[in-house]
Amino acid sequence: LDYSAVRRTVGGIASSATPTTLTDVTQNWPIDQFAGSYVAVDNQTRSVVSNSATTLTVEGPWSQLPAAGLSYAIFAAAPVRGNAPLPTLDEASLLETL
Repeated sequence: LDYSAVRRTVGGIASSATPTTLTDVTQNWPIDQFAGSYVAVDNQTRSVVSNSATTLTVEGPWSQLPAAGLSYAIFAAAPVRGNAPLPTLDEASLLETL
């Protein structure tokens, strides 16, 4: 993926996770608002398949289940050839998106 034109759209704190979901009970997202976006948490990035008001469903299982309390960010990006690291996620940058 080429993240040169990545745009962070939402950040928050994970409430829980399953092998293919990430939940933030403080959210109230429109259904499927983030389908086709990417979520980054715990040094892992996954494509978002769908979302409910509080839960993101991702393509493929997490390598390591994200723990409750970890910061996450959702990015809009077009998948193209290439590879680049995601921007560093820290509390200050996540607070800018809330």
